[in-house]
Amino acid sequence: MKKLLGLLVISIFVLSACGKQEKPAEDASSNLVSKVMEELEVMTKVDEEYEASKKEDVSQAEMSEKAGAYCEKWEEELDTLWDEIGDSLSDEIKAEQDTWNKVVDPFLEDMLQDYSDGSIYPMLYAQEKADLMRNRVYKLASQYAKDNGETIEYTNNDIRQKFLNYENNAIKDILYITDSMESGYVAKINIDGVGSLEGTATQDGDKIVFQTYEETLKGEISLEEDKAVFLVTESTDGTFKAGDEFTFAFRL
Repeated sequence: MKKLLGLLVISIFVLSACGKQEKPAEDASSNLVSKVMEELEVMTKVDEEYEASKKEDVSQAEMSEKAGAYCEKWEEELDTLWDEIGDSLSDEIKAEQDTWNKVVDPFLEDMLQDYSDGSIYPMLYAQEKADLMRNRVYKLASQYAKDNGETIEYTNNDIRQKFLNYENNAIKDILYITDSMESGYVAKINIDGVGSLEGTATQDGDKIVFQTYEETLKGEISLEEDKAVFLVTESTDGTFKAGDEFTFAFRL
């Protein structure tokens, strides 16, 4: 299965006035950002090693075992990072992380339900969760650096993204793009109380063009930093109409 990792570009800039002695708190935060950077460099190598391992001629059981171990490494990294910086982050970020923790497994279970009885399921689940934890680690790390006058920059150009709306302690709407088992990408969109759509997703400049398998509906998906917007452009579907627009406000 094709698995493309998003481009993660990391850089750090330590800002201090020339000739001034930094305060101990600033020293501590700067040292911690440097420590986090070192951890991320290690995890980049973990990513590379896992990608290389997928080319090995091994059984499905062994592939699932490798994926599980890979997922555990990203889980450990996320836990370690939160222990290091969690108390320093804003209440908004803490609440966001609490929501993330609540929704990530139910979301993946729904996303991968078609494979739940197959031997490939453990591998798919572990890979998808590792991707989500990687994204979360970089977001938290960059936010901590920003809060302390420094910068950890990263760019995720991966089309495979997951979004949802979370209300009253429940997942209400979902939108995700993932690899097709054949070629290209597929997308699923579920709007609570309206209906579900499944089809192909194709990158076209800044937009992602969506078309249902039945070719009864076309739309555009716009991916932003923390949300996604789906616009119906053509429809003979009956449920969704041209001009309908839906926003998914939580990015996993």
